[in-house]
Amino acid sequence: MMHRTIRLVRPADRPAIETFYAHYVRTSTFTYQEEQGTDAERAAWFAAHGERHPITVVERDETILGWASMGFARVAHLKQVGHKFGRWLDVIYLQRMLTPQDDSR
Repeated sequence: MMHRTIRLVRPADRPAIETFYAHYVRTSTFTYQEEQGTDAERAAWFAAHGERHPITVVERDETILGWASMGFARVAHLKQVGHKFGRWLDVIYLQRMLTPQDDSR
């Protein structure tokens, strides 16, 4: 069985993440974007995800298999608010409840 690791993103992971994202912009309703955007826009997006809003990746044998944010719950569902590939799409809002760290440890 091959071991997979989930970890926080590193700057060197950006090309792999952008390859995944570009694929889903072109082929899916994962995002309403129809174009990936400029390199400067993507760099700004990547830089905006720090400790408060981290990006996580899953890797196997030093190869990035995917990326995500984890631990979110569905809190709202808005129907038919966007249009892409000739069809109406819904938007789902997700929320992650944050709890203060226990400083007594």
